[in-house]
Amino acid sequence: MKKRIAVVTSDRFLFQKILLSVKMVAVVLMIEPMVANEAGLSGFDKCIWDVDSSLLPEYADSRFLSVGSSGATLIRPFTRESLQSLISSEKLVPLRLGERRAYLYSEEIRLTELEFALLTRLMRAGGEFVSRDELLHDVWGEDADGGILNVYVHYLREKLEKRGEKIIISSRKSGYKIDGKYLRGEA
Repeated sequence: MKKRIAVVTSDRFLFQKILLSVKMVAVVLMIEPMVANEAGLSGFDKCIWDVDSSLLPEYADSRFLSVGSSGATLIRPFTRESLQSLISSEKLVPLRLGERRAYLYSEEIRLTELEFALLTRLMRAGGEFVSRDELLHDVWGEDADGGILNVYVHYLREKLEKRGEKIIISSRKSGYKIDGKYLRGEA
């Protein structure tokens, strides 16, 4: 059975985007903010509240998802996948891989073949350090030059750490790792 979802917003574009993103898994109704405050939202499985249209009500509970400014549950621009994962109550892992791309907070990051291979190897380690020698061997093969690893780690950092977060951790003795909180959904 499809979930019943209320979208409390006066922004028709936001409503259309949500409707198109979840039409296969939910019945979605648009409700104006003033009507929602007066009528209540008890008949819905989930409620998506546009904090740019109005403030999230005091009676909000775990059924409420907010959309809008930073600190909100769903930050604009959002992807279909991030919205569906919130509606289905799955935990969204901040950093994940797709077909030769990464997704950081649901933002698609295009990667070259070698960047993808390096990031895949680091993520497979599950937040543990991978030595420089292992990375060179696994990604570039037997005759790889150590300088190439530094270059590609730099490329990955430029793409992943635009917001100032430290996602790739390095250690002279231990090598490189992905900060575990980006693999477990704690970031």
